[in-house]
Amino acid sequence: MIRFLEGLVLVAVVCVPLFRAGRRVRRACLPGSPAVAGWVADAVLALAAILAVAQVAGIVGVLDAPAVVVGCLLVAVATFRLVPGREDAPRSVARRTERGWERALALGLGAVVAADWVARTATVLERGTPGNVDTWWYHMPFAVRYAHEGSIGGLHHVFADPTIAFYPAHGSLLHATGVLLMGSDVLAPALNLVALAIGLAAGWAIGEAYGVPHRGLVAAAVVFGLPVLVVSNGGEATTDALALALVLAALAVLATGGVDRRAPIAVAGVAVGLAVGTKLSMLWVAGGLTVGLVLWIRRGGRLGLLAIWTAAATVAGGFWFVRNLVEAGNPFPFVRIPLGFVTLERPRSFHYLDGPASASALDKLGTPGFLSEVVPNDLGIQFGPLWPVLLAVAVGGLALGLARPGLPRAVAIAGVVAGTAFLATPTTGTILLGQLRHVAVVLAVAVLVLMLQLRGRAAASVAVVLTGCVVAAVVAPESGPRPSADGVVVAALVLATVGAVVTVGLRAPGLRVVVTSAAVVVAALAAGVRWHDRGGFVAGDPGTSPVLQSGFQHELVPAMRWALLRGGERIAVVNIAGQLPFHGRALDNRVQYVGVPRQHGGYDPVPTCRQWWERLTAERARYVLVADEGLESAAAPPRAPEHAWTRSAPGVRTVISRPHVKLYRLPALAKPRCGPAVRPSAVS
Repeated sequence: MIRFLEGLVLVAVVCVPLFRAGRRVRRACLPGSPAVAGWVADAVLALAAILAVAQVAGIVGVLDAPAVVVGCLLVAVATFRLVPGREDAPRSVARRTERGWERALALGLGAVVAADWVARTATVLERGTPGNVDTWWYHMPFAVRYAHEGSIGGLHHVFADPTIAFYPAHGSLLHATGVLLMGSDVLAPALNLVALAIGLAAGWAIGEAYGVPHRGLVAAAVVFGLPVLVVSNGGEATTDALALALVLAALAVLATGGVDRRAPIAVAGVAVGLAVGTKLSMLWVAGGLTVGLVLWIRRGGRLGLLAIWTAAATVAGGFWFVRNLVEAGNPFPFVRIPLGFVTLERPRSFHYLDGPASASALDKLGTPGFLSEVVPNDLGIQFGPLWPVLLAVAVGGLALGLARPGLPRAVAIAGVVAGTAFLATPTTGTILLGQLRHVAVVLAVAVLVLMLQLRGRAAASVAVVLTGCVVAAVVAPESGPRPSADGVVVAALVLATVGAVVTVGLRAPGLRVVVTSAAVVVAALAAGVRWHDRGGFVAGDPGTSPVLQSGFQHELVPAMRWALLRGGERIAVVNIAGQLPFHGRALDNRVQYVGVPRQHGGYDPVPTCRQWWERLTAERARYVLVADEGLESAAAPPRAPEHAWTRSAPGVRTVISRPHVKLYRLPALAKPRCGPAVRPSAVS
């Protein structure tokens, strides 16, 4: 409990000064911003500062709690010393007529969506295990590795394929910062609640710039409330929600600040850069917005403003691409880039991009059953039974936006570019269900444009229809697991507390700070009592996680339970996609997926017994977990050759044995008796 409260104090010491520093910069650069839009800009600048400090510390190799705290405080102090303070009264914005029931509908929808996210976060904290495989597979393992090594250099491979290692990882770096400050991953499930708050506030701010804040809130709440986001991101370490929130924040800054001044362009560029550094697919959104800005900005200062936009986005999100250039010789190693005088190569093999599962949605259009069965089924799961209505709204919004100058056209271009890129992206044809969350940003911008451009009864009718789509999606039985009863109770208490604080703040502005501070302290104490020794993704029994319910993955549970109770071990793994539990409850085990590094950042399956033991020796592994490849499938997976290779050394002891999963303890000085056999896939 004491360590939990100490961690919360450290988080407050980092976040509060940086948020106030962000506000100081925003007031100096964007004076007169409406209140909500100003808060969104403050949050973006604070987030950028935290990531900048963590990146610098990680590049130098001193990423730890003292470095983060001291670095953030130095940034805050420098900001207050260098940026002149000024009083800033938010400017009022002329509003169009919004009926009382429209406002009630918007606020009610926002409250319900927020409650759903809080309930799912509390459910994960209660269960102590995630419901999304990506949380266990790479988001949190990346974070734990950064926290362990104090460095963000190099490529961390979590599978015998280099694809994931090349992803931008702002989200994992934020989680690593939380782990360092808290001493555990207890805050990780709640990070996406911050993303939700930024996203909903940004929707309001965009609508407010057009005089219809409640309609902007409806547009944002609709997308955040659909299963495509809330089921995959609520209480998880996934980053779709954070990336979408940052894109909406950029649009909010542009909508309220305009595009004819440097400051709004710079802040919006930072937000878009953060989005790209969070999720690779946001590159298409950034590119589309850039094209939109070319058409939006007047000719006089266009080049200078575009240069500022590009520079801000590059500084905020470019680190991971520079890392790829250093480690793999190519900032975008998924493709081979010929530059005339030199060619930036790609790894020789990608399991995902070159294998049988690499087909895009465009590749599958002519496949029997894809359009008639797969697409309707997957869209129904992710967007609800009324997905045709949402599709019509998206198409209508983008078409309307393209016909209107300014922000609508820029946003619509971004949506069209991102949507087209999604259809051509590898694996969207073979695992469409899991990839549809990448188009949430397309739906968000399309709904925003439609809600901002429609007038009167048309806009109100669309708001009602969209709300109905969300309700239908949430109650549909195929939409995914529901929050637990305890999670619902926690959500109700949180909403009641927020409502009380807002009410007191509106009626007694002088007490706003006191009441808010008291509510935060009480909430922190309550969370500490409830989750200080339970929260996070490694606190519960892995057997309760929905991640392990398919195929033969349940055979991993005994080994995961064993690893959760260990500390300071070095564990090698192969053929699994859920590494986080093997780091232990204290997150102090070192876990490494075993593969062979190749040129240009490649990482392939180990082809021979001799190379297998060379890799185990290089990793100084004390234990090795060997699973048969394809545990997630219904058919029994074939025997992995690593079993025989591992047992070829005298002194190897089997610690846990299941038909398709075995955990071995390795001797201090292994002398394997490797024969000439090689992995079947390695035979040409």
